[in-house]
Amino acid sequence: MKKILLPILLGTTISLHVQAAITVYTSKPAWEAAVNNTYQTEDFSDAVLNTGISFVSGLPGTVSGGLFNDRVVNGGDQTTWNFSSVINGWGGNFDLSPGGPGQGLQMTLELYAGGNLVVSSVIPNTYTGQFWGLVSDDLFDAIVVRGDGLGGTAETYTMDNMVYAAPVPEPSTYIAGALLALPFGLQALRQIRARRRS
Repeated sequence: MKKILLPILLGTTISLHVQAAITVYTSKPAWEAAVNNTYQTEDFSDAVLNTGISFVSGLPGTVSGGLFNDRVVNGGDQTTWNFSSVINGWGGNFDLSPGGPGQGLQMTLELYAGGNLVVSSVIPNTYTGQFWGLVSDDLFDAIVVRGDGLGGTAETYTMDNMVYAAPVPEPSTYIAGALLALPFGLQALRQIRARRRS
């Protein structure tokens, strides 16, 4: 019976992702609701980024004037935002007007479990400070920002109030973990009692 119970418990707690579902939001309140209003904000008020965030930019992106300033090119320069902890939500207020209409912005998630996922929705080159964000059902620890190719030779943009969210575990996760640990806990108690008797 013991040999059968463990595989059954393990089988009920493991799930496989075939394709991550990504939802794009152009409304910050809708994005906030999707991440249960649990997120952090990097407001770029100084050159020191929040702990656990870094970026690498082909053309040196800069933080000045309360904004992140950058330029990316389709097939060339790109910017990668790295997070020391996994996240499932990301966004910000984007202004793609500083250099005139350009290529737009394309995002690619670098999934924590391995692999990349290109976000099908792009930030259009008509954005002038609006919110754009995403929530994924797969965890990621980096996001790559590239030019999309909507027009022009590059995309010069600013970003303000970058938001990012770590997943909030569902109560069922705790229950499944407790059920999985229960047989091991009971066995440990039996062994402790047996040692005390001898």
